[in-house]
Amino acid sequence: MANKPNLKWVTDISYIFTKQGVLYLSAIKDLYDNFIVAYKVGRDQNVSLVIETIKLAKKEIANGLVLHSDQGFQYASEQYFNLTKAYDLTSSMSIAGNPIDNACAENFLVF
Repeated sequence: MANKPNLKWVTDISYIFTKQGVLYLSAIKDLYDNFIVAYKVGRDQNVSLVIETIKLAKKEIANGLVLHSDQGFQYASEQYFNLTKAYDLTSSMSIAGNPIDNACAENFLVF
């Protein structure tokens, strides 16, 4: 966890099943207080969805902030890497084959 806001964030994409089809919810959560810093809903689970979520969170980004994710293709993309670098975020990823590593992001809907 974190001892102050905007120190450690986690991010993931969740599925929302509707009568019209699946929606994808990309969210960033602050581990200090479980506050949802930013979120974006889309019809496609793609790189643009996570990029737009980070852009929405831009005003909250502090020096030395760590953004943790799983190893989904969106988070392993060149666009994601370039944006985290441009925003001076320290990107962190789950270890391959260890999905509980990002459990804080994956279960945020329960809060």
